[in-house]
Amino acid sequence: MVCNDQADITGKLLVGSLTFDCRIIHYIIVRNLLPRSSNLAQVSEEDLILMWAFLTNRQIDWAHLVRYCMHKALQTNASLSYSHLVTFFLLRHFQIPLDDEPFVQVK
Repeated sequence: MVCNDQADITGKLLVGSLTFDCRIIHYIIVRNLLPRSSNLAQVSEEDLILMWAFLTNRQIDWAHLVRYCMHKALQTNASLSYSHLVTFFLLRHFQIPLDDEPFVQVK
């Protein structure tokens, strides 16, 4: 369902083993939904679960997914994901002024 016929699934699953539709879904996952800065060609277990949920029309608990991703980033001392989304909620929903906060340009 996810892999093409020539997939070698004995080792790590790479994007080249996925079908075309799943490659597109995987790109959206690693760039937007579960963002990461490296190893974009490797398919993780979380990526596979999300692809399966999309392909089988399962409901996804987005709040739990975002919380899990942010908690995982804190444990590995990585940069925090969803910075644009967090800033949007702080400004628009909670009306917290961020004018005096330092601004860091993201590369």
